[in-house]
This record gives sequence, structure tokens and C-alpha cells, in this order.
Amino acid sequence: MSQEDAETTEKLSLPQNQKDEADEGGKDKKENDTGTDGLVGWIVVFSSFGIHALFHGLALSFGVIFEKLLDYFNKGRGETALVGSLVFGFQSVAAPVAGVLTDKYGCRAVTICGAATAAFGLTISAFAPSISVLYFTYGVLFGLAFALVSVPSKVIINQHMKQRRSLANCISSSGSGVGSSVLSVTLHQLSNTYGWRGMSLITGSVLLNGVVFGGLFFPKKKRKTAQEMPVTGNFTLRRTCCQNDFTKLFRNIPFCFFMISNCLAINALYTPYTHLPRRATDLKVKETEVNWLLPIIGIASVVGKLFFGWLGDFQWVNNRHLLASAIMICGISTIVCPFLTTFPMLVGFAVVFGVFVGVFYGTRNVVLVEVVGVDNLSKAFGIVLLFQGASAILGAPLAGWIYDATRDYSASFYTMGCMFIASSVILLMQEKVEMMWRRRKNPSISTLTVSTPTDNTTC
Repeated sequence: MSQEDAETTEKLSLPQNQKDEADEGGKDKKENDTGTDGLVGWIVVFSSFGIHALFHGLALSFGVIFEKLLDYFNKGRGETALVGSLVFGFQSVAAPVAGVLTDKYGCRAVTICGAATAAFGLTISAFAPSISVLYFTYGVLFGLAFALVSVPSKVIINQHMKQRRSLANCISSSGSGVGSSVLSVTLHQLSNTYGWRGMSLITGSVLLNGVVFGGLFFPKKKRKTAQEMPVTGNFTLRRTCCQNDFTKLFRNIPFCFFMISNCLAINALYTPYTHLPRRATDLKVKETEVNWLLPIIGIASVVGKLFFGWLGDFQWVNNRHLLASAIMICGISTIVCPFLTTFPMLVGFAVVFGVFVGVFYGTRNVVLVEVVGVDNLSKAFGIVLLFQGASAILGAPLAGWIYDATRDYSASFYTMGCMFIASSVILLMQEKVEMMWRRRKNPSISTLTVSTPTDNTTC
């Protein structure tokens, strides 16, 4: 039972002590928001880093697999790119279910099940006779498993860490940069030696290490719950509280702006990861040089996550402005990319894009916590991923379909760059719109004050 369920149960079962119970619930909520920041907390951060390195790193390395599938099946770039985008799409669609399962069964059990499912999906992908079969074995199965490991790996950190939460999130998410750097090189070598089918078999076995990392997700102490509640009333109460939780989230103006901005950014985010290696190949860049582009993005993203994660823990830093600025720079660099025609120029793009994509990954969850609070994080994160699902599915294939129509990547990168910029503008507009909304409800407000997560979720 969640904290809000417990508070409501206490109020219904002991109406004569309503005020005292509500005050006690408020104290519990404050205590629950205080992570350990101790040895157990940093072990959890290390394990989450490993999960990101394996699963997110593999998903971001799809550009290597994309080239091999293009040459093997000889299909269009949009059709082939759909294999990789389905992973992010189904991860997003399944995220609310993963959030509910995480609340019910805990981060450890859900992560272990997800890791085993991902290994199974990659293994049977090695026997896929066509792109259509890969849509299910790689796209759907791996995508669903991706959701089961990604949601708990983010929730568990924010449960355990408080004082260094921003840095912990950035260290954890930097695993995706390290993983994509290592796996993009490794996948290239494996595919050259064993073919893409042998590469898929070996990768499936490597993903079983996620079971070990999931086992290190030590659960936090359970919260106090009310006793002696009738079964029927408890079921009705839980259903009502769940409905209220989601209603409050959708009435939270900062959360809605965050969600729209995130969808636009995600739509553009995976285009360079998927299409940059192939564009370099079209420009007649040497194969040995092409193989360095994705690792450079991965290494640069680690630098961006760690530096800006450390910076984001200072009170004078506005993480929301930091996130919007990073998205804006990603958009500008993506628009400039079609004008870069040599390997050194493409390396410069990879560095800039990688650094600020790292800021996006490392800061996004911190901003979400600031908007909705820790207690609503799993539900809010699930909703965000649900709505970004369509964007994740369409992003890279859209760029591929634009290429198939124009026989050039320029329009693809221009389109995705504009989506980045629109995402940044929406995020920057949020504070202004929130101020106008508050002034409308209370004309006496003359200046915008910073809202706490509790204020936002109960407006």
C-alpha cells in the first residue's frame, strides 16, 4: 500500500483522530523522502549503472546492428530502423505496467524477470528469418524486458539517495554511455567474426548479468500501513486512491509540460544513434573511422552526465533550465550535422551531441522528481514513458523514411533538430505558464515562487 493509501486509511478508520493521524503521515512522508546515501545506497547506484550499461547501452548501439541488417535483408532504411525503435517504443508503452509491478513486487524481483526475458528475446532473434520476425523477437520482447529493468533501476536510486541524488542519477545513467561505447565496438567485432546471428546469441548470454545486478537492488524499509481495514473497503479505497494519484498528476501543470517536452525530445533523440554511422558510410568515410562515432557519443555522454550531475547538486543550479539548454544545443547541433562532410567534423558533432545528450539523460529524472516528488515517481515515470512510446517508435524510422523519399539525410536531420528546439522552448515556457495560472487562481500573487512537489501534485 502506498503512503497516500495509508494516510487515507488511517483517516477513515480513526476519524476522531484525523488531525493527529494526518500530521503523523506527513512526518512519515518526510522521512520516506530521505535516502540513506550510505554504503547500501552506493551499491544500488553501482548495480543501476550495470543495468544501464547492458540494456540501454545495447539499445543505443543499434546503429551497428542497423548496418548489418540493411546489408543482410536489403530492405529500406525506414523499415529496418523500425526494429530498433520498437525497443524504445515498447519500453515506453510497458513502463506504466512496470511501475505498478515495481510498487507491488519490488525493484529486485521485477529487474530479475526483465533481465531473463531480454536474454531470451536476444537469443531467439538469432534464428529470425526476416525483418518482420525481428520486429517481435528483438523489438517487442526486448522492449518489454527493457521496461522491466529500466523503471526499477531509476526508482531504486531515488528511494535510497537524497543528498547526492543528482550525482547518483547521473552516475547510474552514465552506464548507458559506457555501455554503448563498449558494446558498439564489441558488436562490430562479433558481427564480423560470427555474423549478426552469432552476435545476437552471444549478446543474449551477456544480458543474463542483469540478473546479478538486479539481485543487488536492496529494498528500502517498508512504510507503515494501517491495520484492521475490511477487505472490501480496502479494495475500494485502493482503487479510489490510485485514480486520485493519476488525476493529480494530470492536473499538475509542470508535469504536463515536462511530458510534452520529453515526447518531442525522444522523437529526435535516437536518430543520430541509428543513422549517423550509415550517413558516414555514405560519405565514404573509412570503416575503421565509422566504428568510432558511436563510442565517441557514448564517452562524451558519460562526461556530460558526471560533470553536470555534480553541478546539478548545487542549490543555485536550476536543473530545469539546465535540461532545456542541453536539449536546445542538441537541436542546433543536429541541424548543423548535414553540413559536416568529413570524419573530423562528424567527430565534433559526436562530442557535442554526446555531452548534451548525457545532460538530458542525467538531469531528466532529477527534474521529474522535483516536479512530482519521490512518492509519485514510479507512477509519473510510467506515464511519461507511456506517452513517449509513440515518439520513440516513430523517430528513427521517420528519419529513414524521409531518406528513402529524398535519397539524402539532410531533411531527416533538419526535422529532428527542430523537434529538439521545440522541446526546449516548451520546457522553458513552463514557468511562465505556471505563473500565469497561479495569478489567475490568486490575483494577489505578483511573483513566481518555486513550487514544491507536494504543491504541484495537489493543485
